[in-house]
Amino acid sequence: LGGISYWAKGRTRERQDELIDASEHVLGLYKDGEQVGFARAVDCDAAGFVYLADVYVLDDHRGSGLGVELVREIVEHGPFAERRWVLHTRDAHRLYAKFGFGPNERLLER
Repeated sequence: LGGISYWAKGRTRERQDELIDASEHVLGLYKDGEQVGFARAVDCDAAGFVYLADVYVLDDHRGSGLGVELVREIVEHGPFAERRWVLHTRDAHRLYAKFGFGPNERLLER
């Protein structure tokens, strides 16, 4: 992800693996056996929220609603559906607004 996303720039594969291992819910999106998307949720129970992280759909698979379904699955159908959610983004506000996130420039809350 570090080579293809602004938010993971400089992140090593080892660090990404650590972050995945520390996540309570991890979701992969596959098409024809190839992983084309990813998202993870981190339970910050002591702070009272769940953090939505690393939401990504490969460029060639964008624009067909896969990102919407990825976020829907992890936020609305996952184990933390009834919890308060936060995320950071600089470019996907319209996607997250569909799920009740916003408004803010970068930090979004649901």
